[in-house]
Amino acid sequence: MNLMDTIDVFNGPNGTFAHETVKRALYARACESNDRAWPAWSKRETVAVAIVLISRERLLYDEDMGFRTLPEAARFVSNTLLHPLGTDDEMKGFFAAIRARVDAEHFDVVWDGEPRAYSNC
Repeated sequence: MNLMDTIDVFNGPNGTFAHETVKRALYARACESNDRAWPAWSKRETVAVAIVLISRERLLYDEDMGFRTLPEAARFVSNTLLHPLGTDDEMKGFFAAIRARVDAEHFDVVWDGEPRAYSNC
């Protein structure tokens, strides 16, 4: 995935979902660091965040989820998007771009020491 592909993830037809998933993932990270549960999001939102954070416990072993693989979970999310992703590589790239943004935002928070709206879990 190159820089242009990453920009397309956030500016393309699924851009709003990508941006919202970044916010949810940061919030979920804050919850986990405070030993709190994630909020009660829709299954699609929860699965997307679990993919981004690579929460295998939630995806593979939670009885409400029960996905066998990350691509299977990604396909579930993809099928609900405005513009479904066609291949495993497209899904992997989509979620990798979101993860990269989450990691960059998290680094900024730690570096700056500034509270963000999603850090008040």
